Amino acid sequence: MRLFNVLPFIGTIVLGALSVIAQDATPIISGIDGLTTESQNLQKIVANITPLNAAFQAAKIAPEFLNIGNECKDLIKLVTVPNPVPFGAEVATDVRIALVRFVQAHQLLLNTLIGKNGIIARFPPFGSDIAAVLRVLEGIIDSFAFALIGLIPTEAGPAKESIAGLDNTFANAIKTFA
Repeated sequence: MRLFNVLPFIGTIVLGALSVIAQDATPIISGIDGLTTESQNLQKIVANITPLNAAFQAAKIAPEFLNIGNECKDLIKLVTVPNPVPFGAEVATDVRIALVRFVQAHQLLLNTLIGKNGIIARFPPFGSDIAAVLRVLEGIIDSFAFALIGLIPTEAGPAKESIAGLDNTFANAIKTFA
């Protein structure tokens, strides 16, 4: 009989250990770095849009943004664990630095995209597709960022400031392509 009284206690210990394991910062930082790389790669595609290749290159933009969104959804699963334990100050700083690198790369991508609006606008379906994807992507990134910020309370202020800047850039990009 006593074994049955102990089982819930053992289960609680195991689940607690699993949530700590799930909160290892390494895969989170690696995932954010992957998002940064995806943004940088797409920025290169956007930067190389010319009137001669616009139709071909612009067709790549929305699907690539969707890929970034899907990778971000995977990261949401990493940071939304039961009974989350915030990272210590040193690890939180590393996570925030990775987040800021992503924000900077993504802002550069969005600003480059805004700069190419004159060329992309010549192909009407691409502009509305891009605006639609940006609206969805902004929501996904915000969901990820706010879940992540809950794990880095010592860096919450700078992280929120960075995300607010990204939100402003998203708003400008969406307005440009709407």
